[in-house]
Amino acid sequence: MLVKKIIDEWDPIDLFPYAPEDEYEEEVKQIEECTRNASLDKHNLAKEIYTMFRGKFGSDIFTESLESCTNIANKILELPHFIGYTLSKLRTYEWVRYNMFAREDLYHHTPGFYFRFFNPGKVYNELATCIDAFQGELQWKLYLGLETRNQNYSLEPYEVYQARLTDEYKKNYNLKRILGDKYNEICEKGITDIPSLSDHIEDWFNLENKKPIFPDCDSGKI
Repeated sequence: MLVKKIIDEWDPIDLFPYAPEDEYEEEVKQIEECTRNASLDKHNLAKEIYTMFRGKFGSDIFTESLESCTNIANKILELPHFIGYTLSKLRTYEWVRYNMFAREDLYHHTPGFYFRFFNPGKVYNELATCIDAFQGELQWKLYLGLETRNQNYSLEPYEVYQARLTDEYKKNYNLKRILGDKYNEICEKGITDIPSLSDHIEDWFNLENKKPIFPDCDSGKI
């Protein structure tokens, strides 16, 4: 789903809108298989993409450069970190989990961002208003973590937030069971929302020309 969206938008041999939606299905599957390697970097993935398209379509039809493939590879691999990158322009993190989803298994958990700012001031209230105004595939919610001792905040799809409030969740912590048939759809739509949600936050706070500040705290416990 994620890779398909990126490759279709790139459309490296200019097939759309005349080709069927599954035109790049074989290439997408190969790229998805590559991304299951957690140690893969953008340069190696770019070479895989370049070699695959060049080998199948030839240099006369596939005219994209290795640099262009690197940009696509970076877009695929960095998507889990988009929101973390954007919010680091707003304040310095005191604690954060950067990955919003697992690249190797998109359905491992629902997409979400969990963090705590150093000296936040009123920024949480402002950010909550910003998130409420976002119009994407899903409605999103910023809230103080329900089971936190350190004032950690959660940014998740609103339906996930509601599921966490149920008595059933408090008993078994099983979101897949509570969300049922909606679970996979929420994962897919949530991941699709990440780039536009990131852009929305940047526009709201005018962060485009600000530099991010990344602390040395890639993991932690809520």
